[in-house]
Amino acid sequence: MVTPDALFTLFGVYGDVQRVKILYNKKDSALVQLAEPHQAHLDNSHVNFLYRKDRKMALIQLPSMDEAVVALIKMHNYQLSESNHLRVSFSKSSI
Repeated sequence: MVTPDALFTLFGVYGDVQRVKILYNKKDSALVQLAEPHQAHLDNSHVNFLYRKDRKMALIQLPSMDEAVVALIKMHNYQLSESNHLRVSFSKSSI
């Protein structure tokens, strides 16, 4: 129903879109990569109607392995609410 070009245009309002990927096994989901973290934060706060309200997963790419390890150490198991904690883990890179 939605093309990568349409998502590129929509998210381009909030920042410099680097890549759009519609998931192969889950056609109702897409990954949009923006150039800067603050751009992703801005678009996430304005375009939440495209992704589900429960927002259970996010992919964050950090500039270095050292920064990724520090982020994992500091943020894993961070308490979001009384019954919810943040789970942080590494994933294989496809870049």
